[in-house]
Amino acid sequence: MGPFKAPDAFDFTQPTKWPEWKQRFERYRSASKLDKDEEKVQVSALIYAMGNEAERIFLSFGLSDADSKKFDVVLGKFDGYFVPKRNIIHERARFHVRNQKPEENIETYVRALHELAATAEFPNKEESIRDRLVLGVLDTELSEKLQLKPDLTLQGAVQDARQYELVKSQLSDQRQSSVDALQRRQSGGSDQRNRRGGSAGSARRGGSSYTPGRGGSTQGGGKLQEASCSRCGRQHHRQACPAQGKKCNKCGRNNHFAAVCRSKAVNAIDEPQMEVASQRGHSEEAQASREEHFVGTLCSEGKKEPPWMTTLKFGGCDVPFKIDTGADVSVISTAQYRKLKPCPQLSKTSAILRSPGGILKCEGQFVAISKVQDQLHSLRLFVVQSKTDNLLSREAAARMGLVMRVEAVEMPFGELDDKPVQCPPVKIVLKAESEAYSVHSARRIPIPLLDKVKDELTKMQKAGIIEEVTEPTDWCAPIVPVMKKSGSVRICTDYKHLNAAVKRERYTLPTLEDILHKLSGSAVFSKLDATSGFYQIPLDPESAKLTTFITPCGRFYYKRLPFGITSAPEIFQRTMENILKDESNVICFFDDMMVHSEDEPAHERHLESVTKKLASVNLKLNREKCELRKHEIEFLGHRISKNGISPDPAKLEAIMTMTDPTNVPELRRMLGMINFLGRYLPNLSSVLHPVTQLLEKNQAWTWGPAQIQAMVTVKKMLTSAPTLAHYDLRKPTVVSADASSYGIGGVLLQEHPEGMKPVAYCSRTLTTTERRYAQIEKETLAAVWSCEKFSRYLIGLENVTLQTDHKPLVPIINHKDLQDTPIRCQRMLMRLMRFSVKAEYVPGKKLVVADALSRSPQFTTEQQDEVTTLIEDVEAYLHGVVISWSCAASDKRMQEIAVETKKDRLIQEALRYTREGWPQYITEVEDGLRDYYAVRSELSENQGLLTIGKRIVVPASLQDDILRRIHEGHQGITKCRERMKEAVWWPGISARMKKLVEECKHCQEKRPSQTKEPLIPTELPQRTFQKCGADLCELKGQSYLVLVDYYSRYIELAHLKTITSAEVIKNMKDMFARQGIPEILVSDNGTQFTSGEFQIFAKEWGFKHVTTSPHFPQANGEAERAVQTAKKILSQDDPALALLIYRDTPIEATGYSPAQLASGRRLRTTLPTLSENLEPRVCEKSTVAANDAKAKKKNKQTFDRRHGVRPLDTLLPGDIVMQKLDGEKSWRSPTVVQQQVAPRSYVVKSPRGTFRRNRRHLRRSHGLQPEKSTPYSIPVQTDLSQHEAHIPVSSDQKSGASHKAPSPVQTGSYVHNEPGPCPGPVSSDVSSSSGASPGDGGSARGSPPRNTGQDAGGSTYSPSPQGIINSSPTPVTTRSGRAITMPARFKE
Repeated sequence: MGPFKAPDAFDFTQPTKWPEWKQRFERYRSASKLDKDEEKVQVSALIYAMGNEAERIFLSFGLSDADSKKFDVVLGKFDGYFVPKRNIIHERARFHVRNQKPEENIETYVRALHELAATAEFPNKEESIRDRLVLGVLDTELSEKLQLKPDLTLQGAVQDARQYELVKSQLSDQRQSSVDALQRRQSGGSDQRNRRGGSAGSARRGGSSYTPGRGGSTQGGGKLQEASCSRCGRQHHRQACPAQGKKCNKCGRNNHFAAVCRSKAVNAIDEPQMEVASQRGHSEEAQASREEHFVGTLCSEGKKEPPWMTTLKFGGCDVPFKIDTGADVSVISTAQYRKLKPCPQLSKTSAILRSPGGILKCEGQFVAISKVQDQLHSLRLFVVQSKTDNLLSREAAARMGLVMRVEAVEMPFGELDDKPVQCPPVKIVLKAESEAYSVHSARRIPIPLLDKVKDELTKMQKAGIIEEVTEPTDWCAPIVPVMKKSGSVRICTDYKHLNAAVKRERYTLPTLEDILHKLSGSAVFSKLDATSGFYQIPLDPESAKLTTFITPCGRFYYKRLPFGITSAPEIFQRTMENILKDESNVICFFDDMMVHSEDEPAHERHLESVTKKLASVNLKLNREKCELRKHEIEFLGHRISKNGISPDPAKLEAIMTMTDPTNVPELRRMLGMINFLGRYLPNLSSVLHPVTQLLEKNQAWTWGPAQIQAMVTVKKMLTSAPTLAHYDLRKPTVVSADASSYGIGGVLLQEHPEGMKPVAYCSRTLTTTERRYAQIEKETLAAVWSCEKFSRYLIGLENVTLQTDHKPLVPIINHKDLQDTPIRCQRMLMRLMRFSVKAEYVPGKKLVVADALSRSPQFTTEQQDEVTTLIEDVEAYLHGVVISWSCAASDKRMQEIAVETKKDRLIQEALRYTREGWPQYITEVEDGLRDYYAVRSELSENQGLLTIGKRIVVPASLQDDILRRIHEGHQGITKCRERMKEAVWWPGISARMKKLVEECKHCQEKRPSQTKEPLIPTELPQRTFQKCGADLCELKGQSYLVLVDYYSRYIELAHLKTITSAEVIKNMKDMFARQGIPEILVSDNGTQFTSGEFQIFAKEWGFKHVTTSPHFPQANGEAERAVQTAKKILSQDDPALALLIYRDTPIEATGYSPAQLASGRRLRTTLPTLSENLEPRVCEKSTVAANDAKAKKKNKQTFDRRHGVRPLDTLLPGDIVMQKLDGEKSWRSPTVVQQQVAPRSYVVKSPRGTFRRNRRHLRRSHGLQPEKSTPYSIPVQTDLSQHEAHIPVSSDQKSGASHKAPSPVQTGSYVHNEPGPCPGPVSSDVSSSSGASPGDGGSARGSPPRNTGQDAGGSTYSPSPQGIINSSPTPVTTRSGRAITMPARFKE
């Protein structure tokens, strides 16, 4: 035997042919004894035989050296590469619908079944093939015989079928041989007899006919024996034909069998989705002698109900027909008949056609073949001589599926009412870590919409959807009203915060594979849609309060499942499946229900059962959205019919209709998309070679037949497996969307192990209105439209990633509130709320598919209603906002803004860029537009105005007036900015608004007191009685001097006979004689301490006297706290004993008693104790310091948190400030800062004199100048390290307290007991002593405070014996209550 030739090279463009090629190679391998060679040789032969492309694929497997030499391993890798993973359900469905085709013999049919069964993976392949063979053969007699055998096997069925086919063929040959012999012997008379009796017409008229062409035999000497009957093919007596009165299964005519039928059958079309209508009988073709038919009205008359029209294609043209269920036959006018090319030959007819106008003249009849719903139908047409409409008869229309006679099924159509669906109420479960979110004020609603919102709320209340709530609720969301085309409004609730806290149900939704096997054998379908489905499901009362929303009309909560809750789709799916769990022929997918049946009668039963079940639970259906009794229906993105499931052409159309590129940049863009989608396609580079060669350098642009064919091939590859993936609910889903200046496009992708694969595509051109949108609005439109196009895939998914190359869109979708987005975007984002999407930025160079689709958009009119609805929805919302502007501002004001906008050059430039697109870089725009460039993503144009969100961009000429109007009412910066954010904007408006409010005189005078500054704890002295604080107190009409040690908190008390400086000095000398002279004595500005006599005492005894800021007792907090303790001691029956107990009680802040720290021993009290406890002991200074620091740190934290402290900025000499003391109602006229005498303590000068003030009592003045006054020569000290500064300053400290004596002489703002100047040097080296104000802190049993303060940071003032500067007299109050300034001559 000679050498065998290897198989031809494998065609890599047809990977599905791999199994056949592999089988041929296996034959070659065995025949050539290649399988006996080494495996390495076999691998090389395989790759060589496959072709050049095989080498590249082989290298991509990445096999090890050992595996690359194993033939079985390499062959298996090629199997995995070329043979895609099969959909078993789909393969089995193909197997079960495979019937024997006309003219197909048994051998071919059995082989086809074996091929289909090989990929269906049946558990018992032979039984499945046997069953399909028995049920799928065309010959019903053979099928009956095979079914009668109880122990039939596949081998037996095939053998019987072959035998039956062989015998039938032999009998046919025998008849033909007999006829030929008879024709040679017969004369012409026999031919005449054949013509008389052998025609089908003779048979139909009832005469017996023995046709030589159908049988007959000769015996003996040529004597003609009884021939076979031409009607049944058998031999019998003339009057006993079994075909008499029977219908032919082939042509539908009567009085003969299909085995001898002579009519030409309609050939089957070799397409999986078509059936041959001629295999069924057509009763309309039956012809009887002198039949009479009624054809109804022929001429159209004016009626309210338009006629039912359809178009059939035959005779080379589209023929319009009016469907007439009253007509018995179909008719066509003579004029229409003559238009047919070629014009069919008419046959005569004796039928009588009657109409309401009388008998019609019929020229003849002919049979036409037309395709309706992917099926061929034969149609007998009568040609009438009249100007008529072409009529399609009742029988023909029903057979084509255009009309159907149905029994009345009561459908539960209706609107929502106060009775929800009878099912368990839905509970909304929150995550454990969720935090409640509540809006306390309703969003503003345009005045024209307010009444409509009230009406809609009332309507929803009456329907039992919502209910008003007055009690407090933890959760409360805002609403946004949306205008409908009808003029009413839709209430949209913003549940963004609630959705983040909801624990979603994990309810498994049905997939395409789950649905496919249920539809096997179904031919009739109905799709039911629930009326506002979510609103029919009751909500649990406890969960209802979570849905509370606020409106200008009050607060409400939902009693039904609201739209916008992320878990609502899963809840609704579970509820619907529970309701219809007993119905086997219905599939639920959210609010869509599909009823499917094998035929019309069964469908009526199933439909009635489902609707009764829905009515029993009070579920209403939407009449407009229901589709009933369809032979083909769209469901879950697929076209479903009795022929099976096929992808919806709409989701592939965006790719198939892409225009070819016209230049190199467009080609690069398209190739980027192709390479992204087709990176797993074999031989893609070879297919694209005619296209990619155009990218070569110096290559002329030529788009010819080779390039066109390459693009057609690639588009087919991109819209079929393995590129296009089946949708899977369990895989991560991504929507990629993009917008160009003239189109938008999107692709639905899902993540697979090998990468992202497309599921569906969409694109369309922008309308004229949409092309005027700003770029941010176009990008939002692309995102929203793409999600809505893919809504059947996205609704109910918990996480959907939305990819965009427009970075400003990401925060708008993910974070921003609706009112902060451009107006058109607001409405589009509301439509996006039903999807759980999270935007993600992807650079444009990686967003290749959506970018290519948007630049080659699909132009179609089929979606115009959908697009128009979206545009009208957005523009209606925009119109509502514009109306709100008109209500907020008069028409005259709006016209004024529009006129000035046209005059403003910068705004006009910004408008131009907004329409046409902004440059890529900020440096490409002029300086004046760079502020607009920063917010370019939020700019849009409305009614000729430039807007940012809902705000109007105000031209420069009107900005001052607008600022003044915003500040009307003298509200603060925050509220003015809130007013501003609701209405207007321009670059720098916030800073200008702040400056205006700060410089407003009325606002400055009426501002509240400044917040307290952070507490600065006092440093602990190094020893006892190093630093003391003194103050006076009054109790029960008696005055006392209180002295406290800052280290030990030891208190000395002395009764004062009078509250003069002399009496104070006398008692203080006694205290110093017992405890020693302190280095520093801190007091307030009482005249007893600021007198010249006291200053002489301080100098002579050698201690430093420090005073605190006037009107700021917190600065000497230690003394103030000691006063409280002293008052508590003095109020007891035995003050001396109480004082003793206090001194011996340990202080929490130090850990020791005051006596222990002051004298080194415990005091003996009335409380029994051991003698050793009274022994002198040394206190650990480190322990005291640590305890003191810990206590002061804790007190500081408490003080700062309680008072919400905030540091105030440092003032400089010359700063203009206003004054306001605690208790005063307004800030006084501006003064000038002279110097800072200590941290947080300043000397200020005003026309009334020179004063010392704490920083908290001073506020910066903006735009106001101090009143003119006589200049004083006051030196300014800036060195705060000096201990003393000889600056005469008036303290402005009125006695006020009962222990301060009334002043007989007023000098400046000082109050003195005796005439003469009051000295007052400035001191700044005093240790910081920032204690709490009286009442802050303090231990139990009246212990002193654990930290004290002076001007919150050592802001102290030490008087010196210098003369005070004379200042203008202080205003005094008259008996009538008026404040006047006394003339200089009355100052004494």
